[in-house]
Amino acid sequence: SRAEASGAEVAVSHIDVLPTLCAALGIAPPLDLPGQNLLEAIEPRPIFVQYDGNGALGNYSRAVIRGRDKLIVDCFKDEIFFELHDLAADPLEERNLVAVRPDLAAALLALLLAHMHATGDHLRLEMADLDDFLTAYPASSGA
Repeated sequence: SRAEASGAEVAVSHIDVLPTLCAALGIAPPLDLPGQNLLEAIEPRPIFVQYDGNGALGNYSRAVIRGRDKLIVDCFKDEIFFELHDLAADPLEERNLVAVRPDLAAALLALLLAHMHATGDHLRLEMADLDDFLTAYPASSGA
């Protein structure tokens, strides 16, 4: 079979499953184990989330998760609220890091906006919305 990595196909075999599982679980494989760890060939992709709660009330959310970082954009009527979380350090999403890492928030928002454009999302968001939020809520770090 074949797997796609970085836009190119990579040949894989069933003998690659065990070394890949060992790597994913942090277990050292036996030295004579055939196959290769496929995790090195897999490029992580961002995950996009769309929630259109109660449209009649103007309640919408969008999110992007890239690695350990998660950006959530909550829209309620005419207000937009941003949350940035480090899922590894804060799995319960209790600390909003958007004011602490506005550069990361902007990079994730750019990914989200590109995805929304590519999928024809009806919700209107712009990079300037993040700047407006940071100005209105400068202490939104929650830290």
